[in-house]
Amino acid sequence: LENLLSTGQNEIEDFLVNKERTEIFNKRILSDLSKSELEIFNLRKNGFGYDEIASILNRTPKAIGSSMGRIRIKIKKILDEIN
Repeated sequence: LENLLSTGQNEIEDFLVNKERTEIFNKRILSDLSKSELEIFNLRKNGFGYDEIASILNRTPKAIGSSMGRIRIKIKKILDEIN
């Protein structure tokens, strides 16, 4: 907070815009991804590899790769819409 208060008006506006975009992104991820995609996304975000995710979810690595492809397309669409 101290850093934010010591910055200029432009930096504060940028911070608030980025915070708002992050909130919109997070809400859209929750609403646009299926339950399965969200589970894969969260595991991947937390550093798990395709093989590990496949083992955890009792699926094949190929199925995880296919899901990640769909997730990437949805994330790109979300980012395009909020930017």
